[in-house]
Amino acid sequence: MKDMVELILEKLILYSCIENSEMEIYRYGLRKLINSVLNFLIIIIIGIVYNELFVAILYAFSYILLRRYSGGYHSKSLIRCYIFSTLKIIFVLNIIYYINVFKINTFFITLISSIVILFLSPVECKNKRLDQDEKKVYKNKSMRVTLFIYLIYLLVYFTNNYISTTFSVSIFMVAFLIILGKIDSNLITKRY
Repeated sequence: MKDMVELILEKLILYSCIENSEMEIYRYGLRKLINSVLNFLIIIIIGIVYNELFVAILYAFSYILLRRYSGGYHSKSLIRCYIFSTLKIIFVLNIIYYINVFKINTFFITLISSIVILFLSPVECKNKRLDQDEKKVYKNKSMRVTLFIYLIYLLVYFTNNYISTTFSVSIFMVAFLIILGKIDSNLITKRY
C-alpha cells in the first residue's frame, strides 16, 4: 500500500495538484481512504460468498457508526487489522445465521452491550489519543449513535429477527472491542 500511496503522491505533485508541504496530510488521507476501501471490499466479497450481502452491509454500516466514536481495541499493524477484520466479518455472519437458526433471544445481550458502550466509551488507543474536549465530544456522539442503533434494533425486534440480530451483533462486537481496548490500554499503562 505504501508504494501505491507514494506513486499517487508523486503524480499529484508532478501535476501541481498539491504542494510538497501538504504531502504528509495527503499521505495520511490516502492511506485512510485505501484502508477503508479495502475493508469495505472485504466485507462485500465475504457478504457475496456467504450469500448475505445485505446483512454484511447492514452490519458494516451500524458497526462503523458505533465504532467511529466509541473507540476500542485496534490491531498493532495494518496486516493484523485486515486479518482481524476478515475473520470478524466471517464470525459475525456465522453468529447472525446461528442466532436465527436456533432462535436465540438477543434482547438482554444487546441491552447489556449498549450499556457497556454508553458507560465505557470513548476508549482511545495509542494511535489516537483524545484530549478532554475530544473525549466529551466523542462521548456525546457515541451515546447518541448507540441510542439510535439500539432504537432501530428495538423497532425491528418484533418484526424482523434477522435484521434485529444484525444490529444486536453489531452492538455486541463494539462493546467487546471496547472492553478489549480498556484491557489493552491498562496493560500498556502498567508496562510503562
